[in-house]
Amino acid sequence: MKILAINIFNLNSLVGLQTIDFRTEPLRSAGLYAIVGPTGAGKSTVLDAITLALYGRTERDTYGAEVMSHGTGECFAEVIFETGAGTFLSRWERRRARQRPDGNLQTAQLQLNRLDPDDGLFKPLPADKLQEVKELTRKTIGLDYDQFVRSVMLTQGQFARFLSSTTKERADILEKITGTEIYSRISQSAFERHKLAREAFERLRESQRHLVPLSVEDRAEVQGRYDTLHAEIETLRPRLAEFRRHIELHRRFQSITERHGQRKETYAVAENDWANLLSIREALSASRRVAPFREPLAGHDRLKREREQAEIHLREQTALREARNREVGEKAAAAQGARTAWSDYESGKPDWQQRLAAAAETETQLTVRQREEAADLSERAQAEERGNRLAEEVNASASQAAKLRQLLQERDPEAITRELTELEDRLQELVNRRDQLQEWQVRLDLESRLEGLRKESERFSSELEEVRSLQQAAAQELSRAEKLVETRQRMLTRLEQSKGVEHLRHELAEGESCPVCGSTHHPALEEGATDLDADIRTARSDLRTITEQRNLARQQDRQAATALAQTETRYQEHRKREQELSLQLESGAPERERPPGSLEEIVDLLAQVRSQGQSTQDQLQKLRQLRSAARELSQLLPKLEAQQRQLKENEGALSRLMEWGRQRTTEMEALRDKRRRLIGGDSVEAARKQADDREAGLRKTLAERESELQQALSAARTAEEREADRRKQLSELEQSIAALDLHLGQLLNKHGLESLAVARSLLLPADREAQYTKLREATQLRLHSQRDALASATQELAAAATAVKDLPAAPDLSAELDKVERRAEELNQEKGSVLKELEQDDQRRFAYGILVEELERADNERQRWARLNDLIGQKDGVKFSRFAQTLTLQRLVEAGNRHLRRINERYRMRHRAADDMSRENLELEIIDTFQNDNCRPMTTLSGGETFIVSLALALGLSELASGQTNIRSLFIDEGFGTLDEKILDDAVSALEQLQGQGKTIGLISHVKELRERIYCQIQLTPRGSGHSQLSVTPSS
Repeated sequence: MKILAINIFNLNSLVGLQTIDFRTEPLRSAGLYAIVGPTGAGKSTVLDAITLALYGRTERDTYGAEVMSHGTGECFAEVIFETGAGTFLSRWERRRARQRPDGNLQTAQLQLNRLDPDDGLFKPLPADKLQEVKELTRKTIGLDYDQFVRSVMLTQGQFARFLSSTTKERADILEKITGTEIYSRISQSAFERHKLAREAFERLRESQRHLVPLSVEDRAEVQGRYDTLHAEIETLRPRLAEFRRHIELHRRFQSITERHGQRKETYAVAENDWANLLSIREALSASRRVAPFREPLAGHDRLKREREQAEIHLREQTALREARNREVGEKAAAAQGARTAWSDYESGKPDWQQRLAAAAETETQLTVRQREEAADLSERAQAEERGNRLAEEVNASASQAAKLRQLLQERDPEAITRELTELEDRLQELVNRRDQLQEWQVRLDLESRLEGLRKESERFSSELEEVRSLQQAAAQELSRAEKLVETRQRMLTRLEQSKGVEHLRHELAEGESCPVCGSTHHPALEEGATDLDADIRTARSDLRTITEQRNLARQQDRQAATALAQTETRYQEHRKREQELSLQLESGAPERERPPGSLEEIVDLLAQVRSQGQSTQDQLQKLRQLRSAARELSQLLPKLEAQQRQLKENEGALSRLMEWGRQRTTEMEALRDKRRRLIGGDSVEAARKQADDREAGLRKTLAERESELQQALSAARTAEEREADRRKQLSELEQSIAALDLHLGQLLNKHGLESLAVARSLLLPADREAQYTKLREATQLRLHSQRDALASATQELAAAATAVKDLPAAPDLSAELDKVERRAEELNQEKGSVLKELEQDDQRRFAYGILVEELERADNERQRWARLNDLIGQKDGVKFSRFAQTLTLQRLVEAGNRHLRRINERYRMRHRAADDMSRENLELEIIDTFQNDNCRPMTTLSGGETFIVSLALALGLSELASGQTNIRSLFIDEGFGTLDEKILDDAVSALEQLQGQGKTIGLISHVKELRERIYCQIQLTPRGSGHSQLSVTPSS
């Protein structure tokens, strides 16, 4: 996987769109580049943008909640990368509501796109949800987030701290940088699970001790007791039933006896209530005898009441009829008055119409005069305004003429014209002279600059020759050093091979065949052994010295090449500027002759010419003003005379208009007096409207009075008719009452009653008669019911007495029943106690069986976790964590040695085994192959050696974390601040060797010295307000 480009928009301090393109120069050919800038400029934001674009999270802010730049409404991060499957673009973006800085933060979006080779466009891959995109990214790259971070972000600085830390610190650092925290948690979990399993087993075993069931003999004894008690209880049941039945018969006889007494008492009460109703029964009988009088008497009373109401209504209707007759007289008088007023109006109407017509004619004449007056007033106002304007113009022209006469009283216009012509000619000569001097001033300045550029170009040319000589010498020295290193390397290889042959020779024995030639005679044993080890050590020492000389020569060659490129660039720039000035001089050469003197003298002369020209210009301006004033005065005098004539004419016209206005006002006043005499007002229209309103009012009044009279006559006729109806109704009621009196007299004779008063006294009210009837019937019914109930109770009492006649007395039966019940209760209690004991034993037997199974399972679980706890469990989690870290460290050492061999062949790392076989060790040793494979602890490493070793470990971790994925873009975000210049050069040289492996490494640092050692840089420059600008430049 290789990163091709990074696009950053509004992340932290990087505001706006910032782009890093590794497909263009200088990054394209740079295997090593630096990301530099002061603290807080945004260097780590570049790494955040990579992980955000790929996985939607960062190391500092897990899910990118706070990475949006302050004061912005949206942000995004894009990474274009290539793998074996193609080229991809991964994009992460986040917005605020309506893209406003104060809007609510929206959910982040993540998208993975693939480059279509046919049309060259990125097209989204099918994944909608955030987790689906992350899983697709993991499959495309082959790494999840943690693996990617450990593979791409080299933890060289943490490994450097790992090498110099104590055992406890080393374990914590290794756990953090390799992501093996899970092993500590597994170890702690195993310890805790074993503890819980052991405690559960102990609790079950303790419960087992409290759940021991009865033995077989004890169980049989308890069961026998239960059977005996049950049989004895069964024999008592029939006796208890017989005693209870006899006692129940005695109780029934006692209850019936009490009920019979209650029936007798109730019947006596019913007989007494019937006797007390004698007066009510007699009144009810008398009322029923005079019942035929009830309806006639009620009708007679009703007719009397109706007659009284009819008499009242008749009196009221008579009074209403008299009032209606009076109202008719009043309405007739009012209607006659309205008729008289309308007759008077009709007789005077012709005279009024004649006066109104005369007033209308007068008003027409007055309107004409008013229009004429308005026109005169408008014309007079225009004349006054015109007169004021003419007076102002005359005054202004007179004032202007006086000023012009004063200005020209001392000068002759012809002399002014001649002097003006001479000054204009003089001014033209000075302008021509100025232009000539300016052209020569520019040319002399260009010649001076060209001369300076030529001298500087000559200096750069000689300097360029010197730098070329130095670069050639450095290249020759580098070539010589490379050949020498190669020669010493071959020599060392032959010596090491010779050492192997020497080792085989020492294993030969006289008389035994050689595995190579088969001979049994070995002349080499007779020769003295050579000191190959000393030769190898010497060769390695020479190789180390020559390698250092080669590295120094390579650095000098690189510096010389850089200096040569810079010098050639500056030389070409000066040559280009020199050619441009020469062309400019050739194209702008003036045709005029060069004035005498130097550039400074020409400048002074130009200043004098400019001063004379300005003075001439001022004089020319004054003369032009005088000539203009003379022309203006000659034009102003005729105009002034014409204005004065117009002013006199306007004053005469204004006088005539005012006289006409006074005459017209007198005529209008006379017309107004005539109109007032005719109609008594100031408006014919108002008078006509007033007359129309009066006529309409009279018409309306007459109609209303006629209508009111007709309504009064109708109401009077209605009142008379209603009075007649009331009289007829009263007569009919009198006749009905007389007929009813005759019928009641006949009823009195029939029933032998003296008067209606006697009949009324015997007749009960209807509601009271109904109440008395209901009371009599209810009392009679209750009397019959109580008589029947008493007879039934008497029969039941006789039957109950027969049933208990031969039985023992009730007290004796109760005493015997109590004795038997107490015995049965004692037996039941004892039986319940025995039964409870049996049930408890059954429960204990059942629980004991279950507990035995649970105890067996708990013991198996305890033993299983005990075995695991013995292997990896520990309360602090160190046991299994150390074991896993040891394995991880061994794999790291193997992978790191492969990278260390490419970086520097001198050193090898080795994991030192622990002295105690039961403990794991995280100690490392360094083997110096240039010092006869001397082993020494990591704490003895120098700064440069520490950097190389920690870099190899970081590359090893990247290799292990990436697995089968080939990571070609790496970053180092720390580790350079404490290196001196020599070690920093070695570190940079070691990193440059990785370019041969296809790796591109970015160093993120604020160390200033890196800028002088790394050619290509990504610079982050603060711009104020917490913002920074990103730029990619070659190192200067």
